[in-house]
Amino acid sequence: LSSRSWFYKYYEMNSEGYRDRDYDWEAEKSKTKVMVLGDSFVDGHGVDDPEDRFSNVLGSNLDESYSVHNLGKGGSDIKNGLERLREYPLQPDLLVFSYYPNDMEDDCQEAGYEIQRIAHMEEVPGVFRYFVKRSYLINYVYWLYPHGSDLFNYKEYLETCYSDSTALSIHLGHLDNMRGYADSLGIPMVTVVWPFLENIDETRFAAEPILDHLDTTGGWAIDIGAMMQGRPAEDLIVNLNDAHANEQVHKEVGDSLYRFLRGNGFLID
Repeated sequence: LSSRSWFYKYYEMNSEGYRDRDYDWEAEKSKTKVMVLGDSFVDGHGVDDPEDRFSNVLGSNLDESYSVHNLGKGGSDIKNGLERLREYPLQPDLLVFSYYPNDMEDDCQEAGYEIQRIAHMEEVPGVFRYFVKRSYLINYVYWLYPHGSDLFNYKEYLETCYSDSTALSIHLGHLDNMRGYADSLGIPMVTVVWPFLENIDETRFAAEPILDHLDTTGGWAIDIGAMMQGRPAEDLIVNLNDAHANEQVHKEVGDSLYRFLRGNGFLID
């Protein structure tokens, strides 16, 4: 319930359905358009002020000849992201794609691995379930403890997906398609590779195939796991019930992204 309240209070969408400002499309044509594409790590889940997101931090480092568009959509993956990018009213001059390990889910299912979906509150008797769903206090206490979803080892599931050659081939194919789209526009694409911030070391299996593939094929990438290595999870995430990046991490990523783009000559003075 508190998560739902957060969306009501802080999540405002523009006319294109993104958590971003509305644009004067004609004025945008004269600007260098940097488009940051991805899922809830891009739209800033858990970050109250959109100006604190890494896309906005990047924009604050750029002059007025640049315009940074946030194309974040919770639950999006590589394939969906490319579809949304193609449908956007303007084309990018520079593409930043934010990659998160759960992007693998649909591709893994296509390879034959079904993800387990467990209904919450099934163990709660009907009359009590009413109060769990409607009382903020009881709902909060309920979510402090493990429940049905914890019976499914999501980490083990994803590790199987990334180690399966068919699933990985499908997955990397979608990434290549996105890079191919950027190439067709003659623009650079930089992939920001996120780890599971709550457990960077044990989920390294997800980042390495992506980073290796980009390195082998000449893609540009920023390894966020390497940046955050050795730091406690509570310093990186929104809170113990929300493993999205907090404002400090967004600040570091936005500034690092700016330095990366500047250092590799992707920004014009």
